[in-house]
Order: sequence, then structure tokens, then C-alpha cells
Amino acid sequence: MTILSSKSNAYTTRTTRILSSRQAWQTIALLVLFILAGFIRLKNIQAPGQLVEREYDSAIIARNFYFNDNPEIENWRKEMVHTLRERQFILEPPLNEYLVSLIFRLAGREELWFARPVTSLFWLIGGVFLYLITRYLLAAGEAFIATVYYLLTPAGILTSRSFQPDALMMMLFLISLYGIIQYFARPSTPRLLIAAGLTGLTLLLRPLVLFALLSVFLGLSIHSARTWKVIFQRHFISFVLISLALPAAYYGNGVFISGFLREKIGMSFQLYLYLRREFWENWFFMAINEVGFTAFLAALAGFWLIRKQLAQATLLSLLAGYILFAFTFNHHISTHPYYHLQLIPLAGICSAPLLTGLIRTLKDTSPRFWWLPVGASILISLIFAYKQVNNSLWTQVFETPQTAKEIGEIVGHSERTVFVAYHYGLPLEYYGEFSGTFWPRKLVYWLVP
Repeated sequence: MTILSSKSNAYTTRTTRILSSRQAWQTIALLVLFILAGFIRLKNIQAPGQLVEREYDSAIIARNFYFNDNPEIENWRKEMVHTLRERQFILEPPLNEYLVSLIFRLAGREELWFARPVTSLFWLIGGVFLYLITRYLLAAGEAFIATVYYLLTPAGILTSRSFQPDALMMMLFLISLYGIIQYFARPSTPRLLIAAGLTGLTLLLRPLVLFALLSVFLGLSIHSARTWKVIFQRHFISFVLISLALPAAYYGNGVFISGFLREKIGMSFQLYLYLRREFWENWFFMAINEVGFTAFLAALAGFWLIRKQLAQATLLSLLAGYILFAFTFNHHISTHPYYHLQLIPLAGICSAPLLTGLIRTLKDTSPRFWWLPVGASILISLIFAYKQVNNSLWTQVFETPQTAKEIGEIVGHSERTVFVAYHYGLPLEYYGEFSGTFWPRKLVYWLVP
């Protein structure tokens, strides 16, 4: 008995050492991965973001915050940026822009590229929570693969280095998703309040993931209770009311009372698009381009390898929420690539079982050198992402800051200018510090003396 006990203890100790060694190596690999992902995003940091109009709209808002109560800024510049701010579409609360304006104040100057480390950091933090979500739903190996994809997919890199609120949205989306999953892991009132509060904050700052988060909570409620009647239960009703309270108040006011969002909502949904073949084609191919064709195929195959019902329920709920979102915002889903960002975590999690299965096969066939093809694949993915992102930078065409400044001086920094310019004239107005309307466009009353 003593001999058996000592052998058992030795075996347990050896197994523990192996597991802890694997965890240590995975932790090191994750740290290296996050550092490299950050490096890719900061390379050529002064290059414009992919969506120029959205970036300079945010830049104008951030400048307005920065100029306010700043005694070193001339009054005419404050009045000009305030005028520019009022003529932009008001969408979500400008938390992203306010944070960047604080960096301007700390630095004592305004540089547009200051925003890119902030948005990149948001995306990287989202990667941490994607890892935690996938590890809970599947396993640590699948979590590592999903995180590699999330951090290195070119669409995510390009979006996260652009001064727009979508990187913040993805971070909050994944944090909220993690909060919902943790509630169902150990249901309690504090966890429900945390999950609902996080969801409400996410939807307030960027409501594009509304259907995805509500769908996941509904899907996991049905999975847990095994009945659709959970929609009448207290925890479900409480979650919906708490999570929708702030966003409903803000966006409800913008649509029905103040009206500042009415035009935007009218543009988002166009009933006739359902009858157009181009709508379905654009939606399909834009979604595939955003996640990548290889990842799309891997996700389709990988989903069928998932055996855990909790993971299946979560992923199907995310997909259902995305489809409902696409049908609701049908104009933008077929014209704006970044409206498909919520597919990236879904594709990463779904494709992970297929790729980890291949890694296990390599371990079985080559126990000593399996890590060589795996490491080479990650390195090739890193190089490919870097090259694709690098080739996409500096491709936007608009006036140089110096040219825009000269034009601003020529027109006397007027507020009543009509101009022909790239990207609705937003970069021109931003650097030239004048305002007006781009042509061709309906001229409105404020151009009349």
C-alpha cells in the first residue's frame, strides 16, 4: 500500500508539473502575441484610418472637447470647431473622443494619431476577454487559437487603429458577453446586475451589438431552463429592463423627441433592399471579406466539432443576433464593412476546434516537433496580416494638412463655404479650420446672408 501510494503521488506530481509547464508556455506565448499585435497596430501610426469620414468626424469632436476651457486657444478657433461640431451627425455619446481629448490636454498639443494607441488598446483588451470566454466554453487550447485569430485578422487590425468607436464597442461587447456567461455559470442577483449594467453601458456607447447580447442572454436562459417561458421569468425581464434603460432613453430621445438621430435611423433601414439581388450579394461577400475566406470555411467546419451544449447555445445565439441585426440595419450591413465586426469573435471561436484538432494530430504523429509547423503557421499569419495591413495604409486620397491650411487662410476661415473635396470635405475642414457644405449637395439656409 505504501509503495502504491508513493507511486501515485509521484505520478500526480509529474502530471501537475507537465500541466503547469504547459500553462506557463501558453502564458508566455499569449504575452508575445499581444505585444506583436500591438506592434502591428502602432506601425505607421500616422497613417489615416480606413474610414476617413468617421475618423475626422471623431477628430472634430475631440478637438471641440480639447478647445473648450483652454485659454491658450484663440476664440475664433473655438467658435469654428464648435460650428463644425454642430454640423456633424450626432450618433452615440462621444466617450471615445472625450478620452482622446484628455490625452491632447496631457500632451499639450493636438495630434490625430494620439487616438490610435487608445483604440488599439481597446481591441487588445477585448482579446483578453475573448480568451476567457473561449476557455470557459471550450478549453485553453481553443481559447489560444481564437485569440490569435482575433488579434491578427486584418479587418480587426485596420478597424482598431482607426479613430472611431468600434474598437471600444468590441471591447465592451466581449466584456458584457463574459459577464452574461459568468451569470449563467453561477446565477446570483449581483452577477445579474453586473451583466445587465455592462450590457447597458455597451449599448449606450454603441448599440450595434444590441441583438447579439440580448440573443445570447435569451439563448442561455432557454438552455438553462429548457423552456422558452423564461421570457416571463423575473431574471430575464430584469436583465432586459436594466440593460435597455439608458440606451432606450438616449436613443429614444434622439429619434422621437429631439430628432437628431431620425435621419440616421431612416437611412439604416430600406425595405426595398430585400428585393434587390445586390443587397444579398453585398451582405454575403462583405461578411466573408471581413472575417476572411479561410476563417469562414474553418468556422463552418469547426462548429460541428463542438460537443458542449453551452458553447453551441452561445454561438448559435450570437449568430441569430447578428442575422437579426443585419435585417434591421440592412442598408449599412450591405455597404459598411465594419458593421460585420461582431462576426470576428464568432468566427474565431467556431474555427478553434478544427485547428486544435489538427494540432493534436500533429502531436500524435510528431510528439517532439509538432510545435514547428504550429509556430510557422502563426508566424506566417503574422507576416500576412502585417503585409495586408501595411498595403492598405496611405491609400486614402485627400488634401494634405498643409494644403488644407492654405485653403483655410485663403477663404478667411469662413463658416459659409461651398467646396468640392474628398470624403465630404471633413479632412479639409479639420485641417483648414473653416466650415460650409460640400458640393453637389442641397444648399441650406445658413449659406444665405
